[in-house]
Amino acid sequence: MMQDIDELNKHFAKEEILQEKVQAIINRLYIPARSMIATMQMIHCETGFKSIPSVCLEARSHLVQIKKDIHELQTVLPEFDFYRFVEVWQNIFRRLIFLVSLLVYLEEDRLVSAEEFSEIIGLDKFSIDEEIFITAWVDLSKELIRFATNSVTYQDYNKPARILDFVNKLYACVLSFDIDEDDDDQQLLKNIDYIKNNLRSIEKVVYSLSIRKLLD
Repeated sequence: MMQDIDELNKHFAKEEILQEKVQAIINRLYIPARSMIATMQMIHCETGFKSIPSVCLEARSHLVQIKKDIHELQTVLPEFDFYRFVEVWQNIFRRLIFLVSLLVYLEEDRLVSAEEFSEIIGLDKFSIDEEIFITAWVDLSKELIRFATNSVTYQDYNKPARILDFVNKLYACVLSFDIDEDDDDQQLLKNIDYIKNNLRSIEKVVYSLSIRKLLD
């Protein structure tokens, strides 16, 4: 009996050590992620808006440290334990998906795939659920409302229409996922509605430009 208790205590001790290691890596991941966010926010000021390739280049420089931290996370965390720690890592991965999606959109005017996202951050042992991508794309579509509005401020009247086309494709991509409307996960369905509402907000920007005959 005492031997069983000792073994159980050892197991709990190992679990605690593993969780502390994972949490420490996640905490470090937030540092380059915050730096990348600060860099990406430059697209909303006039200087950054007019030099988006330079902003993207600087943003990519932060991926070097992110890839190092992701490599360490995969080294420390066994594959079958990845989703057991989902509460620890899901927020930072939501942020990383948002950042990489925004980066690839700004560079190439397209939506990053799940496989490409994993390659960009060096994630090769684990896969991220569609639900987390959808949550991150809520943030992306919201950010693009601001980008479309600021485009008008900086007199690039055609950019909102291109943003609208992209978010339409993003929304279509989300709708193509195998999602059960009767699913108990109401938050997932709400997130899809959020993207739809953000799409409508961009439509209003484009409509306003259209009736003022500012579109080419």
